[in-house]
Amino acid sequence: MAFVRQLGELRVGVGNPYLVFGTMLRPLPIVVDDVSLEWTHHNRPHHEPFEAESGLHNVPEVFHAAWRAPDGAIGLFFVNLHDPADGALAIDLPLSTPGDHHHTNVTVTTTRGDGPPIQRSNAWRPTLTLDLPPRVVVLVDISGTGVGA
Repeated sequence: MAFVRQLGELRVGVGNPYLVFGTMLRPLPIVVDDVSLEWTHHNRPHHEPFEAESGLHNVPEVFHAAWRAPDGAIGLFFVNLHDPADGALAIDLPLSTPGDHHHTNVTVTTTRGDGPPIQRSNAWRPTLTLDLPPRVVVLVDISGTGVGA
């Protein structure tokens, strides 16, 4: 339940400009291993006998989505599905031109199940390394001049 709470708080909090009012973008080309997740299907019409279906589904260890807010800022969302977390993920930041980015702000927000999100600002650089704890949403907010169109 803590993870679902994080998603709800993100949608009405720092992720709101992206997830509610934004436009989905093509995801970054990240390369991660797959993880096998167990699933069980319990849903059935009440007039049929109950026979639960289950199995394994292979998915990427890290889910990722990219969004653009109405003001042009880019939000990159990451969730590590692997437990325990096995390290960091290096990403190339998406910007339209390789020019001067000293007015571009990069803020990393990490949700937590036991309190408010943690935010830290970083100076722009072409590659950013993220710490991705398991089942926690990490938002990379890129705003300012130089942001990709």
